Amino acid sequence: MLTDIFLNRYPNIWHFTQGVPREVAVFLRQAAQIIFQDLKPHMTDPEAVCQRAYDKLVRELGFGLYNGRTYVESCTEALCQLYDLYNNSHQPPEGFAMRQVSLVELLFAETEADFIQQRVS
Repeated sequence: MLTDIFLNRYPNIWHFTQGVPREVAVFLRQAAQIIFQDLKPHMTDPEAVCQRAYDKLVRELGFGLYNGRTYVESCTEALCQLYDLYNNSHQPPEGFAMRQVSLVELLFAETEADFIQQRVS
């Protein structure tokens, strides 16, 4: 099944001239802290939540963002990674940031689904 991600919904929303703005990088780190510090202890299986989110993003993009030992590590590192102009895998700064925002969106959706499942069980 295809997934509607931020990157596909808003392909031309941002135009950065000097890399990813500090405010966007701060937002992404804050989102990662909310997911991995505040919400993770309440998830039934954080690895499964991250796997579902990451796999959906990879399916939409056609490639992965970060190859960690676990899905939690992959998602954490993908969100906390800073844009590097000289890293060809980062591509343009707009796409880099939009892929990260897409992952945040998917992680929140999968976390919500996990919480709903906990209430039903």
